Amino acid sequence: MKKTLVAFLVVVVLSDTSLMIFPAQGQPSDGAIMSSDDGTIIEMINQIDESLLSTYHSGLLNFAPRYTGSITCNLAAEYIYSEFQQMGLETEFHEWRYGGYHSKNVVATLQGSDEESIGEYILCGHYDTFRTSPGADDDGSGAAAVLAIASV
Repeated sequence: MKKTLVAFLVVVVLSDTSLMIFPAQGQPSDGAIMSSDDGTIIEMINQIDESLLSTYHSGLLNFAPRYTGSITCNLAAEYIYSEFQQMGLETEFHEWRYGGYHSKNVVATLQGSDEESIGEYILCGHYDTFRTSPGADDDGSGAAAVLAIASV
């Protein structure tokens, strides 16, 4: 159930952006559709406000520019990792190499409470930037949104 709630929040909060949310596998076999009639969902949505988003956004702007492979990109990854850990999420780095580039993704997992569910939802954003970008909207806003959603 928790995974479903988190995915729903992303769709509601970020409905005006290009971010798309897809189930990683499966879908409800009974054809159920998530509804905003659930008071828990409404309560979670109401916890995400401009102040919360600004807090995470400002935290990421401390590491600008964050182009792939830079020290500031690595520091931003450590910041994101630390924030996820403080939320009590299972957190790990996924290191990668491609061509001359080397960096790491930050992966945080929130286990659902329904042990019979096989559904998974993936929320993602990138935290690196172009060399000349302060990382405000490329993609500080998306990474801040993922952090805010995970925090509720």
